[in-house]
Amino acid sequence: MRGPDPEAAGGSGAPGPRPPRPCAPPLAVRSVRRARAVARWSMRRARAAVRPVQRARTAARPVGQAWAVILPMLGLGGAIAFLGSRVRPASDDYRLIVFTREGGIPGIVAEFRDRLTGRVGNAFLAGIAYTDPGLGMRVCGAATYVLLSAAVALACHGALRRLGFAPTRTVLLLTGPGLAGIALLTQPRAYQTLFWIPGVVSHVVPPAVITALAGIAVRARRRGQRVAVCAAALPVGCFLGTTSEAVTLVWLALTGLALVTAAVLRGRAGSGQAVSFALALAAGLLGGLALLALSPGGSRRRPPGVGVLDPRLLQDALAMSGAALYRAFLGAAPFAALAIGVLAALLTGGGRRWARRPRWSSRSRAERAWILALPAAAALSSVFAVQYALRYGYGPPGAWVAYRAWFNANLVLVLAAACYGFLAAGPLSAALRRRGPLPPGVLGTGACLVALAVVAACAADLGHLGRRMAERAVAWDVRAAAVEEARARGETVIPYRRLRIAGLREVSRHPGSWINVSIARFHRVGGVVVRRAAGQRE
Repeated sequence: MRGPDPEAAGGSGAPGPRPPRPCAPPLAVRSVRRARAVARWSMRRARAAVRPVQRARTAARPVGQAWAVILPMLGLGGAIAFLGSRVRPASDDYRLIVFTREGGIPGIVAEFRDRLTGRVGNAFLAGIAYTDPGLGMRVCGAATYVLLSAAVALACHGALRRLGFAPTRTVLLLTGPGLAGIALLTQPRAYQTLFWIPGVVSHVVPPAVITALAGIAVRARRRGQRVAVCAAALPVGCFLGTTSEAVTLVWLALTGLALVTAAVLRGRAGSGQAVSFALALAAGLLGGLALLALSPGGSRRRPPGVGVLDPRLLQDALAMSGAALYRAFLGAAPFAALAIGVLAALLTGGGRRWARRPRWSSRSRAERAWILALPAAAALSSVFAVQYALRYGYGPPGAWVAYRAWFNANLVLVLAAACYGFLAAGPLSAALRRRGPLPPGVLGTGACLVALAVVAACAADLGHLGRRMAERAVAWDVRAAAVEEARARGETVIPYRRLRIAGLREVSRHPGSWINVSIARFHRVGGVVVRRAAGQRE
């Protein structure tokens, strides 16, 4: 086909005329449009610059409130470290120092296994601490606070990561030293689980080690890491099972709850790892408990005629559990832990309503109910386990209370209250918003004030304890110098003044009691007798 004829188009083949161009807008119109575009661009840049500042200010409010709690808690940690220089031997310190001095670590382990309580793990840790008694007693308080803070922070980091949050350093400092300090300083007699080595190695070190190990297990992602954690749980649990019956029973109860949780949340990510770790830890703890129970010292220590399922034992343990819970909730620890949990939720973004989170809304009603009941179940089972272990180890005395062993349940109570504070932050925020326009940070400010009130009470108690420790340290040094002078003069039976602290035993009226014999061997004298100071009551 031929194309169109150029001549038919009306010419000799030259191109036709171009269409007219549109008229350009006048200069004034162009200037106005350009000015508008520049103004819109400037507004966008200004908004982009202001928005991060507003977000930073909004986020800085809970961070500032959290640091208002963190700094006093770190200050209390410094005070604890300073008071370590005021620690002097008391009660079991005398004989454990003698055992370590005369036989080393093997000697103190043999004494515990054959004659005392059968707690060979307890003896091993005490032997390490008493290798240098002066240094061990000075650093005991600071080491206890740091160890427990690191363990709680590690467990909280793993739990928050598993829940899908990204914990910052502020959150870890808030939950670690904060919850650890609350658990330690709200004890009925904090001296026994903070500055006294026998109480620390029996009832603080084991739960701290298991808490840290559980945090590592929760954080483990790779297969090799999971296998390593489960392999370590067996020997570590076996060793810690020989430190205290209360520790073993508490963590056996918690591992049982972990297995139930894995069964309820079957198919969820991490449930298989939780089951493996719980089984390995439970097997180790049961092995350690069997070694403790079958040792000569453990068999000799238990009162005769008390069976494992004695009705009197169970009835007394239940009664004492109710009394212990009543006393615990009258104290300040649960409220401080709730406040710290709320602050942690606000810092990590957990203050939003959990119903809007996909991981929460996708769960069934049974799973939600079990997750909400799990912290309370952990606290109740821990309280009963502690009371049952005390009744089985010492018989059903009816009103006897061991303040040292209570820490095993107190730590679980504090962690459970912090969990409920974390879960309650979202509903509380929503309830406050429904009440009308409120200033930002009302919930965080309230939680901060509650936590600071408890911290102030702990600081006052620690100050009172520190004054007593300082007075006793001065009097103890004077008494020790007097004993040395009397021994240099050739005296064999030395008058000894009682210097009690935190309910720990001192010299007795009976010359043949174990405490008198231990004090005499500690000072390398023939014996000691009670010398009452002027105005001192028995």
